[in-house]
Amino acid sequence: MRRGVSNFLDTPRWERLLKYGCGSGPDPADRLHPGSRPPGADECAHRTRRIHSEVYVADARFMNFKLVVSDLDRSLAFYTGLFGLKEAVRLEFADPDVDEIVLEDASGARALVLLHGDVMPVPSAVPGWAPVVVQVDDVHAVAAEIRAAGHELALEPLGFGPVGIVMAVDPDGYLIEIISGDANTLESTPAGQRVPHPVPHIHRPT
Repeated sequence: MRRGVSNFLDTPRWERLLKYGCGSGPDPADRLHPGSRPPGADECAHRTRRIHSEVYVADARFMNFKLVVSDLDRSLAFYTGLFGLKEAVRLEFADPDVDEIVLEDASGARALVLLHGDVMPVPSAVPGWAPVVVQVDDVHAVAAEIRAAGHELALEPLGFGPVGIVMAVDPDGYLIEIISGDANTLESTPAGQRVPHPVPHIHRPT
């Protein structure tokens, strides 16, 4: 078999479909086999779904965080008072009873959803797991505000490469990672190597 044909057949089917399309004829590789035929609408749709599942969803946009909380009003007061979020939507469901509050930031973007219900226990804390990440201009100033408001800091401000980090604790014990600087400039650790963790104690059970 010619080298070019061999390389072509070794290419995953979804990659060939991305390049050559689907609908006007068979997969180009099928032409190399007896009995090949143009795909019908069902087969073409199946191939298209397979492309989407194996590559990516092109229009996906991640929207917000969701937290299960033990006291909705207490958590609402914490996130609105400390971070300036505002209640945008309140949903109350029955059978089972579940309440949701959607909070938005100063730009109007939906940033956080608080959930509460008898069928939704607050998950056990995972050492070092911070489900909420917030970006600010100055982590030292924010740390001072958190202390002044009487809330707990799990991590004092420190520098990590191009960013500053501080961690707060919400009423249910969730860690909140607060960063300043440009996190997009962080670089991967060298392949096959591990570097010392800057704050190893936060990942250890208390």
